[in-house]
Formats: sequence, C-alpha cells, structure tokens
Amino acid sequence: MPRFDQFLASALSLTNENSAALINTKFDFTLFRVEAPAEFAPVGPALSARRRLEAETGSVHRTARRLAALFEYITPSKPHLVSAYGRRVSSIISHRSINPRGSTQDGPFEPFVGADGTAMWAAATSGPGAIGMYLLACMLARAWDSSQAVSIWVELVKTRANEIRSGFENGEHTPTTTLMSTLQDISREDLALWDASARSWLRSADQAKQWHVKQLELVTKDLNIAFSQGPTTYAKVIAAWTQAMAGMEDLLKGFPQQISDASILLAFSAWHLFPDLILLADGVLKIPFRDDLFPENGIGTIGLLPADKSSRGIQWSLTLSHLRYYGGAAEVSSLASQPRVSFGRVRLAVLGCLFFKWRLNRRDFIAAAKFLSGLWEILIENGDRPLHQPVTEQFRWLYTFIQASNDLLLAQSNNTPLYEDYLRIIGFGYRRGREFLGPAEETINPFFGLNNRHVVEALKAAEDPECGVNFLRSVAQASGVEPGNAIILCGHWEEFESSVKNPTLYEYATARPHQILADVVGKGTQELVNFSARWFEPQKTGAGAGALQQRKHAISMKGELVITDTSVSKDDGNNLLWYNPPKLFSHLKCNASNTTSHTTLDQISTQSLGCDCLTGKSDERISFTRGLGSYHCGLYLAQRINLCTDIRIDPLSALDALRSSAHRGTLWSYMSSLAHKSWRQSTAYGSEVGVSLVSKSSKFSSAMCRALHNLAIADIVFEPVTNPTIHLKCLSSPLHEVSWAPKIIPREGSMIPENDSDIVPMQCRVLNIQSRMHTPICSLPTRQQALSCIIFFDSGSIDIDPEELTEVLAVSAGNSLYAPSFILSDPAKIVPEYGFRHIIGNIGRRGISLLVTHQDPQIRPLGDDYRMVNHAPYDSKREDNFTGTSFHLSFTEYAQPLASQFVSNIIDQEVYFVGSVLSVRDRGNWVADLNILEVDFKAITKFNRRADCTCGGQLETSSNTDITSIDSWEELLDSPSSTAIVRAHGNWPARLAAIAVLFQCGHGHCVGIFGEEPFCLNCMQLENEKSLGRAGFQEYESNLPQFCID
Repeated sequence: MPRFDQFLASALSLTNENSAALINTKFDFTLFRVEAPAEFAPVGPALSARRRLEAETGSVHRTARRLAALFEYITPSKPHLVSAYGRRVSSIISHRSINPRGSTQDGPFEPFVGADGTAMWAAATSGPGAIGMYLLACMLARAWDSSQAVSIWVELVKTRANEIRSGFENGEHTPTTTLMSTLQDISREDLALWDASARSWLRSADQAKQWHVKQLELVTKDLNIAFSQGPTTYAKVIAAWTQAMAGMEDLLKGFPQQISDASILLAFSAWHLFPDLILLADGVLKIPFRDDLFPENGIGTIGLLPADKSSRGIQWSLTLSHLRYYGGAAEVSSLASQPRVSFGRVRLAVLGCLFFKWRLNRRDFIAAAKFLSGLWEILIENGDRPLHQPVTEQFRWLYTFIQASNDLLLAQSNNTPLYEDYLRIIGFGYRRGREFLGPAEETINPFFGLNNRHVVEALKAAEDPECGVNFLRSVAQASGVEPGNAIILCGHWEEFESSVKNPTLYEYATARPHQILADVVGKGTQELVNFSARWFEPQKTGAGAGALQQRKHAISMKGELVITDTSVSKDDGNNLLWYNPPKLFSHLKCNASNTTSHTTLDQISTQSLGCDCLTGKSDERISFTRGLGSYHCGLYLAQRINLCTDIRIDPLSALDALRSSAHRGTLWSYMSSLAHKSWRQSTAYGSEVGVSLVSKSSKFSSAMCRALHNLAIADIVFEPVTNPTIHLKCLSSPLHEVSWAPKIIPREGSMIPENDSDIVPMQCRVLNIQSRMHTPICSLPTRQQALSCIIFFDSGSIDIDPEELTEVLAVSAGNSLYAPSFILSDPAKIVPEYGFRHIIGNIGRRGISLLVTHQDPQIRPLGDDYRMVNHAPYDSKREDNFTGTSFHLSFTEYAQPLASQFVSNIIDQEVYFVGSVLSVRDRGNWVADLNILEVDFKAITKFNRRADCTCGGQLETSSNTDITSIDSWEELLDSPSSTAIVRAHGNWPARLAAIAVLFQCGHGHCVGIFGEEPFCLNCMQLENEKSLGRAGFQEYESNLPQFCID
C-alpha cells in the first residue's frame, strides 16, 4: 500500500535532482493562465488595471488555481451554468452605475474605483474548475459572515487535502497533479481575500438586480426548506454546492425542477440567476422573474412544504472547527436574508420603529403618514412665506420621519410597485427595530399626543399661561367638574430668566365658568351666560410689573373678570388652602338677578355681573388638593374626582383642527418640548410652564431623545453621500447607545426673530411675550464622529469610538470607499468637516479597512542642480504649471485588528487598521508623502471674491512689489523669501498637495488661496493694506500671505 510520506519524499528527491524552476513549472498550478470562456470575456477589460493585474498574476489568481487543482475531481462539469453565469456577470459589470471608471475626481482612489471582480476574473482565467470554486465562494459569502465563511474554507481545504492523501494511501488511483495540489499552500489570509472579493461582488450585483433579489427574498422568507444533510461540515457544504450546480444546470437546459433542497434557492440569490418559480401553497402561484437566460420550460417548483410564518428565511446550520483559537467546534446558523438598502429606505424602516413606539396597527400606517406630512406643512406655514430651512433645523429629528412619510404617500398616490415595498420595509422596522429608538418596553403617545382633544384645545392659545389654562379647563369640562369644586393655579416669575425654583406670584382661574341666566339685549331672550374669572395677588412693582399689567388687560379683553385679592391662598405644593374664598367655592347658592342684561359678552365688570359669586367673599376656609399638573400650573380640586385627561380623536380630524385653530408659535413650543427632557422656554414674564404641562405625558424618554438626535445626525451625515448602501441589521442596535453621538448643546436665541413683524405673532408683540426656543440641539459631528456613524450604518453593527479614528484617512468596506470630501475637493471650496464622499470600489482587503497615515511623512530632499529653480517674477498670468502632479495611494505591511472591536478567541477579525501612504508625484517622480489630516483648512486665507478694482482691472503687479512665481515642485520646496504665487490654476490635486507640503514644512500659518473668480492683485493688496496697514513691511514687500496658491 503506497504511503503519502513516501510520495512526498520522492517529490523532494526529484526537487534535489532537478532545478527548482523545473519542479515549479511542472507542479505549481498557479503559473498557468487559461483563456477565459467567451461569455466572461467582457469582464477583464471592465476591471481596473490594478484589479486585472491582481486577478491574472497576483495572489488571488494563485488561490483560484490552487483551489481548482485541489477540488478538480469533485467539481461538477456544468457548461450551461458556466456559460449563463458568464453572460450574467458580463451584463452586470457593463453598467457604469455598478462599475464606474476612476477619474481624476477620485484623487488617490482612482485605481481602486469600480466593482470588485478580481476573484471572478481570476477564476475565469484559471479554468472551469476554478469557476466552480468561485460559485461556491459566492454561496458561502451569501450565507455566512466573513469570519464564518473563511473558517468553512479552511475546513474544506484541510479536509479535501486529507481526503486525497487518504485515498492515495488506500490504493485509489490518484493523479500526480492531484497529489501535488495538496502540497500547495493555501493560507487563511489567501482564503480571506478570496472570500472578500466574492462578498464585494455580491453587493454590486445585488444593486444591479435589486428587484429580482427582493422578489426572491419575498418568496423564501416564509419557507421551511432544509439544506443537504451529511456527517460532517465538509460533506454538507460539498453536497449543497454540487446539488445547486446540478439543479441550476438542468434548469438552464430547460428541464423543470422540483425544489426540495434549500441550496438551489441560495444559489439563485448568490449567482443572480432567477428562473420562474411555481409555489404550491394555497393553490398554484406562478412567480415570473423574466430572466432571459432560462428557457421557457426551465421552471422550479416549490411545493407541499408547510409555510412557517415565524421563519426568517432559509437558514443553514453547520459545525465549524476552525472558527476559534481554542475550544470545541462552534454550532452556527447562516445569516437571515437582509438586503442592503439606501438611506431613504432606512428612513422608512425608522418610520416603522416610530409606529411601534406608537403601537399602531398596520392599517393605520397611511393615516399616520398623512398626519406627519400635514403636521410638517403646518409647522412651515406662515401665511405665504415658507420657513422651510429654520423648521428643518429646529425639528431635524422630525424631518427624517416627514421625508419617509412623503415617500410613502407619493408611492401610494402613483400606485407604483414601490408602495408595497415601502409598506414591507416599514413593517420590517416595526418588527426588527423595537430597540432602535429606545427600550422596547417604552412607548410614547401616538401622534405626539396631538390627537388628544385637550391638547388641541390648549394649542389654540397664543401665550404660554393660556395654553396651560386652556388644557386644564378642557380636562375639567370633560370630567364633569362643578364650577365651585376646582380652581386653576398658574405661577409666574418676575425675571425673564428665573433662577428661583418657586414662582414669585400666583394667578388663579376658574376651572369651569360660572353660569347665569341673563337677558341678552337685542335678542329678547334669556340665555345662560358663562362668566370666568382670574384672581391676582396685589400689584407687584419692579421689572415684571408692566408685563403683569399687560397680562391683566389681555385677560379682561377676552371677557374674563380680573380680580385682585389680598388673601388668596397658602400653598404647600399638593394642597391649597384658601381663606375667605369667593362665594362660588362656598356652600352658598347664587343670588343672581334674572334681569341681568348684557349687550355683548365682552362687556363684563363687577357691577354688571348680577351676583357676587366671583367677587364676594365667604366666611369659609376651603381646602383644595392638586389633581393634575404642578404648583407651577395645576388643577386643584375641593373634592376628588376621576379626571379624564386623554380623549382621543381621529388623527386626521385633529390635524384639521390644528391647521385651522392652533397657534403656530405654541405648536412650535409644544413640538420642541417633546424632544428633550430638560426642555424649557422662557417669556418676558414667567417660565413657560403651560406648554410643559400640556406636553408632559407625551415627552420622550432620555433614551429616545438621544436616539432621535443621533438619527438626525445620521441624516445630516448621509444627506450629501451619493448612493450609500446600509445594512438593516443596524435596526437591532439601540441608537441612543452609539459612541459617535455628538454632544447635545442648548440652542441660544430664538427661531422666531424678535425684530421681524411678519413672523412674530401679534399677540406676542402686544403682550411683549416673545418665545425664545431653548430646545437642545446636537452640535454638528466631527470628521471622526461622521466616519464612525458611516461605519455603523454600513456594517449594521460596528460601533467605533471616534477617538480611535483620529488618524484614519478613509475606510474601505465591501464595495465601498468612504473618504473625507476635503481630500477630494479644491482647497478653496468650503466643505463641512463631516462631509464624506462615497466611491464604488475597495482596496482589495478583507473586512473593514481603516486606512491610517503616518504621522511623520517624508519629503524629498532638495536637489543640487541650480538650474531647476528659477523663481521668476510673477507676471500676473493664471496658469497651471503642475500638470504632471498626481496623487497616489499605497499600503505598508502594517495591518492590525482594531483593539476595541477585537473578539477574543475568534481567529478572523472584522476591523483592521491598514498602514497607508498618500504620496504626490510629479510626472511619475516621487515628491512627498502627505498627511492631509494635519492641514488646518480654517487657518488658510481664502480669497474667494474679487476686490473692488480701482485701477481699471489691469492684472499687473506694482513694479515696486516683489512677488515670485512658483512653477515647479523644486521651486516650492526650495522656497523664496518673498511672497510667492504657486501657479496651479484649476488643478485641485496640485493645489491641495502644495498646501499639504507647505503645512508639513512649517509654513501653514502663512498660506492663502485664490478661488476661480478673477481678481485684481493690486487692488487686493490695497484692500489688505486697509485692514493690516504697512507697519513692518518694506516698500517692496507684498502684504499678501507668503505663499498664495492659484
């Protein structure tokens, strides 16, 4: 019986007897490159030059060849499948939206732009067996996360090698090439890169086949179909792979298939081949995918299987022996199907999270969307003047829901297929995002409490105290409170910004009106007339006296009695003791005359009342207990009764009522008060306790406040990012706990300007009660916070402390590159610190790569050739003499897992720091390595406008001023002592590189930059002289910064 170690010794002997080159030529399968099948031919030219080179000669090509050789004799030959798959991927990669070409606008990332078809082309140029291995890679990448998939590959490679050796030792005929394939080293790192390329391709192909992928997900989400069984993980995976290939081959031949194994359903998704399906559930349902690669008869039938509504789609369970460093094999299940979506769809899912907080039924989703959209219209409405931007800033947390609601309503009105899809994703957020906006057990009042009749009544008031009084009176009326059984207490502070806890003055109001039968002049009938009253303590002096007097006047103009009483009350917070109260609150009956007459109900005085129930004092002492509110604004009862504080009305009816009668400023105050627990407002006389009382039961918890603010920040970060894709797994993470949240800061100043008579409500101007919004807002995110936010949503779960991202230049994940906008823009352009660009592409590494730059980048030393530096006088010509300048990105061998994301005992980590070098070259020659993150763009003087020209617009410098032209890198590095203008007009990479080099050389404090606008240099210097003067300057010296970039 032959022994493998004897074969190995023989091979080694052969190595000694022959040259190493001959042995490698004979047995190193990685040296062979075959012609790709014709169907795959368009793939190669569509790849970037860097990817194609790697696919044809690099490590990925070697991996493809070695896998093909190792699995050669168990890889099924499926020519129809290979042909169809080649046509499919060639079609997908030809789309520019899926596979864009890199350009100079992509800066140093240009070579990395485009879809990652590296492993695919490596397989196509390594023979049919390698294509089969790539199809397996796509299946594993679809079903498992990267660490699990790589662990499966390690197990497959080791088991297959042992299988070959065992067969040889058992006397099976084994070709020498197959035996030698077991000696080829396929490292874990090689397999990780192989998996990463396939995984990136799936993202790109999913975007090209969004509709098909989504339809297949809908078909499979409730199915309960098992994968192939076997004694080992190796046996299960190989069986699933070969059965999927065989089933797909038959379908492509036009043979109908009964689908009873989940592997072929996984293959449909992983290979983006979609035959028509027939589902035998409740009857016969044909699901057409209209994939022209399949013949008419190539139909798959799924039937006689019980549907499982609790199923999360087809799942695969395996035992992995190579997942962990230590311990036994791990039992794992494949990922539930969660396609990546746009940020617009994330908004829809988050709308579902809000609906869960409201505990809405699915049938109410449309009504809720209409309510939200209508509420926004009310908030932005101000006569004919829209105030969209200020409202957006004030209610950014709400704007996210408004955008989602409008998208849903638009899809419904157009009756598009998107409508059902939008409802499904809202339902997904409702089910899966129960912790996203705060703990699942926390609820909030639906429709922000605005469908409560008492709240609608309260928001009619223009002033804050009246908002609280209206609310309490509405509650008292709905609860059947007798007029003499309740009193409303309303506190006031004398100072605008009160620093004391307790009010310095109390106002008391009737909770229910006192009714008197009266003759109304002009009608000739007797009617019940309602009389309400307010009691104030004696007139105060000081800062608040004038405002108090205005308030009394406003109350009397509303038709209420204003009474000053010297012995109003004693209040310990919960109890109110009133000595000698008005007779209304005593046991005495009303003595009103039935001949009381009034011409209008506004003409009320103590003389015309007809009774002394409101003005006369009793000899009793009445005790009231607080039933609702606080001692700042509350309803106090003489006898306890159950209060009806929540009367729900139809939300759209509530919206109509708000639109017709709500005071805009009060509604703003109400909505502002919801978004943070510590919210408060102040008026010129007293704190706004009325709105706080009305909104108290609807205020968000601290967790939800933080979650909503973080959601608003995410919306700000992703708004300018083009076509990002988000992993919906992010909905499973509590948003209020993320590390990237900016600090919440108080908003100072008013969103309703005091000096704008068109905006300030008339009531506020008359009463001098100007609302000032103190709603806390989030500070805009830093670059590090924005990057952490992007990583969180892109990965769906990874939350990195922004402090760990300080030195990170960019991020590569899947098929996406994210880079700060300021390293891809002209430095004269003002871009926000948190601005990022999304580039389709990657750097070809596994997992999430954080590209870190060196802190001490090098600059080439000065040359010794004096002829290289001219430093000619500036001739006022705006030229680009740096046309040969280019950015380049390369990588060092440094690769370190991110410590905070390190999962102990797991071999393959998800997040890595990757050492990167960003360099600038001049016609291919190295100039310097750059650290653009160290550039302080705020310190650069920006000349973005033309100075007022008084010299006739002649672009000529004064003959007495020394200004030097810099027209090469050598002239910049060997800089002159006078003011110099770097002439790189219109060349943003060169302009940016020049600034970075100047900062690294210590000249960052004296750098200016011209924009695209024309300018007069003489007049610009004269204008500078007006502000800077000429002190310290010689007559021939320019007052411009020492280095100006044009």
